[in-house]
Amino acid sequence: RVVFALVQFMRPLTTVILLGLTAVAVGFIFFFESRRPGTVEAAERARILLDLPVEGIGKIEITNAAGRVKLERGPGDGGQDRWNLTSPVKDRADAPAVAMILQLATGTEVLERLSGEEVLKKSRLKELGLDAGQQGRVTFYPKGGGAVGVILGRPAPGQGTFYVQLEEGDRKPDEVLVVRVPWTEPLMGRSPGEWRDPRLVVAAPDAIVRIGVQSPEAEIELERDQITEEERRKKLTAVWRLTKPLAERADQELIMDHLLPGLINARAMSFVDPGGP
Repeated sequence: RVVFALVQFMRPLTTVILLGLTAVAVGFIFFFESRRPGTVEAAERARILLDLPVEGIGKIEITNAAGRVKLERGPGDGGQDRWNLTSPVKDRADAPAVAMILQLATGTEVLERLSGEEVLKKSRLKELGLDAGQQGRVTFYPKGGGAVGVILGRPAPGQGTFYVQLEEGDRKPDEVLVVRVPWTEPLMGRSPGEWRDPRLVVAAPDAIVRIGVQSPEAEIELERDQITEEERRKKLTAVWRLTKPLAERADQELIMDHLLPGLINARAMSFVDPGGP
């Protein structure tokens, strides 16, 4: 009777224990499966060269046949970040060119992945232009540390496509990728000077309140009247005045339609590269 009572007691206890273990196992599987990307999401990620958030990239290094350029994100006007050249010269970087380079980290489409010993042989990599990076090399440095390099080889079959490899830390590339680059101009062939911001004046027209014009013949100073926020909301324009060589109302059309747009739109046609004449 005692044995029979113990057996009767153990049956519901065993059932409860098994149900508890089953619940734990189901919860464990559900938790980890929910954290894994779905089939569609994983496939989408496989079609992107890199998955680096642009705002998380702090530095970029570009190496090509023309030399090496280092770019760094820093504080700019209006509380927004801007990209600066730090080597071989210190200057503002050409924002549109940097934006196109950043697309390598966010929007480059992978068309094909090639792996295996045959494709990774030195002779094969040389044929693809990947042994020394025929087009160049771009290395991204996330703010949290580490580095991810993109080696650009020869053009692949198909318009705008190239053979590339990825470098991450000390790990050697284990595949060759065929990608469609996100730019149309020969971006990687730029000289160090061509990465500089060509704008001579970086300011909005409304931010300019005083102009000095000096020439061998004369010296002229212009100053804009300050206007209140209420006048600004009413879309009233400030009046420009001559302050030197005499105090007088200036030619508003000449300043607003010619002088200011000329300053804002002025561009450097070329830069002398560091070390040049």
